[in-house]
Amino acid sequence: MGMFELLLVAVVASAIFGAWFINGHLEKKRRQRVADLARELHLELNWELPETERLALQRFEVARKGRNQRTSLSLLADNGETRICLFDYSFVVGSGKNQSTQHWVLSLCTDERLEAPSMQLKPETFLSRIGSLVGFQDIDIPDAPEFSKTFVIQGADEARIREYLSPVRRDALLQQPKQTYALDQDHLLIVRERTKLDAKHIKPFLSESLKLVTALVETTD
Repeated sequence: MGMFELLLVAVVASAIFGAWFINGHLEKKRRQRVADLARELHLELNWELPETERLALQRFEVARKGRNQRTSLSLLADNGETRICLFDYSFVVGSGKNQSTQHWVLSLCTDERLEAPSMQLKPETFLSRIGSLVGFQDIDIPDAPEFSKTFVIQGADEARIREYLSPVRRDALLQQPKQTYALDQDHLLIVRERTKLDAKHIKPFLSESLKLVTALVETTD
């Protein structure tokens, strides 16, 4: 190997090491910011997902997304009625040169008053509209065309899902139409894609989660 090739290898190796070092430093600072704010807000901080939430997550399709699924860095808030756990979630998709790791922030809310049928609501896209044309499930809400156009709604008990999605609940879900939601009995899962948990997210994410749970447990149509 000539001098030029050796120099090129050294430059590439230095760039890779530099990127690894910088990413590691930024990740450490992110975690520290989250830990500092968690202490300030008196939230329970865990570096792994608590066992209760880990088992509850298995109810949802997201737990089987991609491969090498990992949960980490979780924050827990509990007011006696509603328990909210914010946490980092990652998984791998693709292979070879097309392989990538997806980073999401999940909000897993538990409240026995939810009493929800098992369902998932995903933002409707061009591809999902094509899918519904070829037979993929998309439950229609006849008296709420705008809601039906906003979300792809899926679940086994269609009649129960339509009954559950009252005007009050639909309005609450429409406040954040770009997020994916999943419900099952006393659990609500909110999916925020392409992000990691940071200190700036904690207050708004907790507030949004509690506000949505509060609206969903309303019995007034």
